[in-house]
Amino acid sequence: PFLSLITIVGIPFATCLVDLKTDIKHVLIYVLATTLISSLINFQEALFYVIPSLLTGVFYGILIKNKIHGFLSILITSIFSMGLQLLSIELINGIYSINFIEALSNFFSIEITKVESLKFLLLFYILFHYSIHHLLVSTQIHYLMHLLLNR
Repeated sequence: PFLSLITIVGIPFATCLVDLKTDIKHVLIYVLATTLISSLINFQEALFYVIPSLLTGVFYGILIKNKIHGFLSILITSIFSMGLQLLSIELINGIYSINFIEALSNFFSIEITKVESLKFLLLFYILFHYSIHHLLVSTQIHYLMHLLLNR
C-alpha cells in the first residue's frame, strides 16, 4: 500500500520536477532509466503503474512550462491520466486475453448490461479521483518550486 502511494503520487511529482528543472534530454534519460529499472524489478508494476505515472508527470510538467496553471491544468492532466487508465484496461484485455469489464461484472455479480450503464459513473469516479490527486500534487509542486528557487 505505501509503495503504491509512492508510485501513484511520488513518481508523477518527481517527474514533473525533473521536467521543470531540466531540458528534454535529461527528462528522457530519467524516464527511460526509471522505466528500465522498474521493469527489471517488476515488469507488470512498471507497465501498469510506473510508466503511466511517468507520462503523467511529464505531461503535467509540460502544462506548467506552457503556463497553463490552476484548475485547467489539473483537469487536463486528470483527463490524460484517465485516458492512460482506460488504455491500461485495454492492455490488460490484450495481454491476458480477458474481458476486464466482464471479469469485474462476474466478480461483483452484476449483469453485464448494468456494468455497461455504469461506465459513465466509473469514468466520473476516475476523473474525480485524479482531480483530487493532481490538486494535491499541484499545490506541493508550487511550494517545492518556491523552496528550490529561493535557495
